[in-house]
This record gives sequence, C-alpha cells and structure tokens, in this order.
Amino acid sequence: MNLARTAPVNSEFEDADEVRGIVVRSYTPVGTVSGINYGSVHVEAREAIIADTNSASYFARFELSTGGDYPQTAATLVKIEDLDGLISALDKLSGAKITMERFEYSEIEFEISGLSFIVFNNDRGSMMLAVGCNGVNIHFNSISRISEISEYVKKAKALLMERRL
Repeated sequence: MNLARTAPVNSEFEDADEVRGIVVRSYTPVGTVSGINYGSVHVEAREAIIADTNSASYFARFELSTGGDYPQTAATLVKIEDLDGLISALDKLSGAKITMERFEYSEIEFEISGLSFIVFNNDRGSMMLAVGCNGVNIHFNSISRISEISEYVKKAKALLMERRL
C-alpha cells in the first residue's frame, strides 16, 4: 500500500507538537563532500508524511561525520522553503575574499537551522571552510568545496520539487 498516495496531502505540518501516529520517511542520498582528516558532509533529500493527518514536509538533511579514533556525527534538517536562501548564501561565500590588511584573521559566517558555514583564513592567508552542526565541525582546505556542497543542495531541492505531493 502506498501511503503517500492514499489521500490529498497538506504541504506542511500544522503544529509540530501535534504530530502523532505513523510517519513515513523517505530519502535519497544526493552526495558527499570529503573534508580534512576523513571528515565529510553528506546531503540527502527527505520527505516525511504523517499518514493519520495526511501532512507532508520536505527537507535537505545534512549529516556531518568526523574521522579518526573517536568519530562524531551530527545532523540537521533544512526545510525546502529555506533551500534557495542557503544556495544564495553558499554562492556568496564561495566568492568571499579575506585580506590581512586590517586584521590578521577574519571569518565570514552563515547559519541556518543549526548548520553553519564559516569561511576563514589561516596564518598564511589561505582561505578555508568549516561546516558545523551541534558541536561537530568539518574543515576543508579550500573554499572551492562550497560549490560542491551548493550543487548537492540544488540537486536535493530539484529532487524534492519533482517528487513533492
């Protein structure tokens, strides 16, 4: 039985505190970007349907995983209606320029749904990227990796729009 097609579906949950009953979660992995020291950012397109209320919601899920002897994992969901803002911010961050004229170190940060993207410079003036969520941070030695993350967000949004009920 396909619960997703049994009745018309509301596009958003009315009240998160009222969510009860059977939840049908579906997802498709979109891509993974590897960072320094075996860290990675994994992006998924996700749908959640509450069968009892015929409510659905759509998200991009970001899972951050560290490597090493004591790996850590954190995840967050960004609602579909916030993905355009995230894509725009990532595009702006990818073109960021930091100079060491006024201060030795600088950071440029964007945060959404508990997920942060920080462009910063090291002591040699190289631009780097850190992606963080719930105390887990993945570092990248180049801000060019932002464009990879942005492409995966665009793919997740396109997939969600295509399959939205």
